[in-house]
Amino acid sequence: MDKTVTVLTNDPKHAKVEIRIAGDVEPLAIVNPKTVKLQGYEGGEITGEVHIAPNPKYPFKITGTTTSPSPKFYHRLDKVEGKDEYVLMVRNMDEAPGTYSGAVNLITDSNYQKTLTIQVFGRILPKPGQDAEAAGAVPEDTGSVSAP
Repeated sequence: MDKTVTVLTNDPKHAKVEIRIAGDVEPLAIVNPKTVKLQGYEGGEITGEVHIAPNPKYPFKITGTTTSPSPKFYHRLDKVEGKDEYVLMVRNMDEAPGTYSGAVNLITDSNYQKTLTIQVFGRILPKPGQDAEAAGAVPEDTGSVSAP
């Protein structure tokens, strides 16, 4: 990381001071993939997985999970047996075509970072061959207005 910050002071001789901050930033954990993308057809099984491994320099345990906002997905966190690794499984629960987003918050016992957030994005498509408007999707705005 390499950033420059401007600090405003009340010293007339040094009203603005620029400070450069540089250093290595090590991740608390290896997270792969960083987000969950749930995409598929309505009525089908749509799932995703994320692997989380603590950085050996900063060991931690995941002590719980929460979701935000009110989820349209189910999640389960499992510890991998014999390894310092977790697997987060996420499954779509929404039945209607459309999109949504949310997050799974992993609560840790780390002194460095109490919560790791995994973003979840859902895109549920109408069944193949089904008209998008009939499936409840909003029709594309063509910009035209029709009179009654």
